[in-house]
Amino acid sequence: MKKTRTIKTLKFLILIFLCSFVACFDPQEGCLDVSASNFDPTADENCCCTYPNFKVQMVYRFGEDNFNLDSFYLNNLNQELAIKNVQFYLSDFKLIDENNDALIANEKVEVYWNNNGSVQVDSIKDDIILVNSSFMEEVIGTTDMPNDFQGIELYFGLKDTANCVIADSMASAHPLGPKTDSLFIYPDGKYNFAIIELEDNNGQVYNFELGSNGLILIALDYFISIGNGEEASIPLIVDFEEWLTDVNFNTMTIQQIADKIVNNIPSSIKIFE
Repeated sequence: MKKTRTIKTLKFLILIFLCSFVACFDPQEGCLDVSASNFDPTADENCCCTYPNFKVQMVYRFGEDNFNLDSFYLNNLNQELAIKNVQFYLSDFKLIDENNDALIANEKVEVYWNNNGSVQVDSIKDDIILVNSSFMEEVIGTTDMPNDFQGIELYFGLKDTANCVIADSMASAHPLGPKTDSLFIYPDGKYNFAIIELEDNNGQVYNFELGSNGLILIALDYFISIGNGEEASIPLIVDFEEWLTDVNFNTMTIQQIADKIVNNIPSSIKIFE
């Protein structure tokens, strides 16, 4: 009888211990998505995932030389020119895999835009960059698509709704926002895709506004493997020598020069290796 009572007491104590253990268990929150940068395989409940950056990096060249504003360079026609100011838009960045699937920046921004005189509200990809001589790197979003990629696509200029955004409705710090040197065209309600100011060695200054009819798709080979939790980065070179190739300031009209620069732009954007 005593032995039976002891066994029952032991079972009762074990039961109390097990109930106490279960009651004290505190499930740990953490990210259980392997493609996130804070993936935690020890977590019990999925929470609070953050994803690696998708960014664009830029360097500037004039042929084999580093590019500097106000420095004089020779184009291929042996004409000496300085670029005094240059700004332009790049947008809609994609990394393309062998199946033609695309990795894109997954952040969006709400915009007010002009749809043939009617103001509408919509969300667009927030991967627009206003490139100038001080731009070096910008995070255009995050990504959750690790993969092997073999190409890049991007646009010189602004596509569709982005080109009709009302600049005054955006924050001034945003690439589409109002600025003292804004590329927004008042009252047309669209944007110049680029502006460039040139000076020749005689002190003659030329100002070019490359309008919204110059949208250009740029496709480049770029082989990169992005693993789980790793950043996606697009390293680009802009070679301004290419912008001025075969531009003859002695024989061309201003419109012919502007058209030639637009035609030269696709070959000026390259992968930095």
